[in-house]
Amino acid sequence: MESIKKENIEKVLVISLLVTFTGQIYINPVYGLFRFSMAVVTLSILLIYFQKVSVFAVCGLSALCIPVFRAFVQFVSAPNGSYIEALRDFYPVAVYYLLYGVLFSILDIRGKLKSPILMILSLWVCDSVPNMAEAIFRRMLADYEFDRLILNIIVIGLIRSVMTWILLFISMYYKDRYDRKLREGKYNEMVLFISGLKSELFFLKKSMTDIEETMQMSYDLYSELEDKGTKDRMLTISKNVHEIKKDYARVVNGMEKVISGESIGISMDLNRIFDIVRENSEKLIASKEKQIRLGFRIREDFETKDFYPLISVINNMINNSIDAIKSEGEIIVEEWAEDEDFYFSVTDNGSGFSEADRELLFEPGYSTKYDSVTGRMSTGLGLSHAQQIVVGYFKGRIWAECDQEKERTAFFISIAKNELKKGLIR
Repeated sequence: MESIKKENIEKVLVISLLVTFTGQIYINPVYGLFRFSMAVVTLSILLIYFQKVSVFAVCGLSALCIPVFRAFVQFVSAPNGSYIEALRDFYPVAVYYLLYGVLFSILDIRGKLKSPILMILSLWVCDSVPNMAEAIFRRMLADYEFDRLILNIIVIGLIRSVMTWILLFISMYYKDRYDRKLREGKYNEMVLFISGLKSELFFLKKSMTDIEETMQMSYDLYSELEDKGTKDRMLTISKNVHEIKKDYARVVNGMEKVISGESIGISMDLNRIFDIVRENSEKLIASKEKQIRLGFRIREDFETKDFYPLISVINNMINNSIDAIKSEGEIIVEEWAEDEDFYFSVTDNGSGFSEADRELLFEPGYSTKYDSVTGRMSTGLGLSHAQQIVVGYFKGRIWAECDQEKERTAFFISIAKNELKKGLIR
């Protein structure tokens, strides 16, 4: 509570100072001390933008600071006069800001954001009426052309109100764009994170199947053994494997609950999928300080509910291509449809692979790439990961081709249309 109060006090001080300083940007419609400044535009925008800040606190502090500051500026620029005389010239400004705060609250300017015309008219009243009140005070101090001054107050008040709304609209527009971009960035990160979890979940399920088979084999072996000591050890092994399987099952069930809650009823088109992959790939390229051009081409767009594993596959393939390019190159990602299948390709002009390595490309742990800085070999799991998802989850195919003469390496995927479009309501 104290931190919120302190924050509001700081905002009141900052807004009042900004209003005070922008008050030095002004015009004089008639000869004398009466001026039209940008302070009112600043005040209006900041009061609307900071909804929780007290209108009366800001206007009250501005009513105090502005005459004091303007008197100081005049006293410094004309040292022959006294500061008190200068302050006497500017104290009527306080009437304007106090009355402005009252009208701003009564007319509920903050509640008219969605109605431009009402907001402009309300701002016009807030601007013009206090100026007229200040003009009456000024007339007591000096001889003004009052009729002409009132006309200027009305005209300039309207201009200033329209200007306020335009500046507010522009600032809100760019703020919305920034917030939207921020939300999209966080959403993209979440999608990539969940796509990684989805692919890991697939491997956990595969491991559970392997564990189940291992447990069955160990139990069969237990049944065949005759030596009691060996049988007891084998039975212990079977029990331990069973416990491991139960632990895996708990992890898998927990992950499935979290992920299913994030993806129920959600689908995504390929354009959006490529946008997410592109953003992630550009960040990876920048972090590796490489000059790589990325290109994405879609010939037949489609929607899918299985966008998490698809993102994971394409992401892994692009990451493989990025690692294959030493410092500068090009990666092209394409999609097209033929008969009952969707095809994807990721083509790069990196180091490629030899014909002898073709059969080993998708083997877990196999890699020809290493980090030139650290000297560490790549994990060799990316393409294996992609293959397991394409073949095991999508029931598709994945293969590679390399043209050493043209310095082109391409990885291809084919997935049945029905697999990618399953679960969609039409």
